Amino acid sequence: MHANQPEKMKLQTPRETAALRTYFADVDKAAVGAIGERFGKFVPTERLKALPDLPSKFESERDLRKSYRDETGHKAPDGLAGFTKPDSPAHISVAEMTNVPEVVLHERLHHLSSPDAKRLLGEKLYEGVTQDLAIEVLGQEPQPDDLTGYPTERAQAHNLRNLVGSEAVYRTYFQGDAKPLRAAIDRTLAERPLAGLQDKIKELPPLE
Repeated sequence: MHANQPEKMKLQTPRETAALRTYFADVDKAAVGAIGERFGKFVPTERLKALPDLPSKFESERDLRKSYRDETGHKAPDGLAGFTKPDSPAHISVAEMTNVPEVVLHERLHHLSSPDAKRLLGEKLYEGVTQDLAIEVLGQEPQPDDLTGYPTERAQAHNLRNLVGSEAVYRTYFQGDAKPLRAAIDRTLAERPLAGLQDKIKELPPLE
């Protein structure tokens, strides 16, 4: 766990079906606020200001898969709970209500990530960092039996943050500046020349 983590997001799941849409809107608003509070100093101001104007769209599983095909031209992968494209609303469909905050946070973080982040980190680590930051803001680790997104990739991202510190990862993810991360990796290798550490670093994509 990292220092200065926010408290767990406090949201009560509604029991009445008629209240679901209001609940979704409240979760989305809370997620936007929590992400801005936690990472605002790393996110370009114009991107942060634009976030509330891209409200999440909560859809049925069928509509989500249709939206994915319409917007990407590809068949939706199995288990898809949400997807995000730059400058357009996030599409979200969650079967278990307890998973709504985590998925919303994940997709909203995509909105704030640098356009270069996926290229710099590689797709798997990019998704892992997104999920690791989502869980950080959520303030609660998934339990062993919980469904959670990208568990393997998230573990890799979490290990990376523990090795080199979070700020270098934040700057790569939100600002598209991988130089601090590359320097932190080189410094860590120099200070801790262990075989196991070197193997972990080799798993990372080449950073520019």
